Amino acid sequence: MGAESLGMWERYGANAKGVAIGSTVGSFKAALQRTVRREQYAFGAVRYHIDVGKAREVRYDFSRGTVPGSAKLWKLALGIGFNKRTFFVDEQEWRAAMFQEPPRPRDPGIAEPFDLDVLISTVRVCPRA
Repeated sequence: MGAESLGMWERYGANAKGVAIGSTVGSFKAALQRTVRREQYAFGAVRYHIDVGKAREVRYDFSRGTVPGSAKLWKLALGIGFNKRTFFVDEQEWRAAMFQEPPRPRDPGIAEPFDLDVLISTVRVCPRA
């Protein structure tokens, strides 16, 4: 989201010597070839907090009432990943998150296929590369 900055290149672009791909939220969603259930995905803008540990979006008390069913519990768990400290507010980040079932011994994660022709609209080389 937003304009490029040298700070972002330095933070995430191999000390300003990297390569970045450009896309849009719509292209990302269209390019993702979903292999898990819809309720296991979440997309959205990141929310920034002065003290992320105290933000109500990341704190849930299950000691009272019932624990939500799996789909609602996944939504709560995924939502935690959309929160960061205000130090990172210049990023104006958008994220995609996926809830993974308990991993099997030989399955360290989920490899979701993407149609790269749909996903990638630009390729940028860092100013110092």
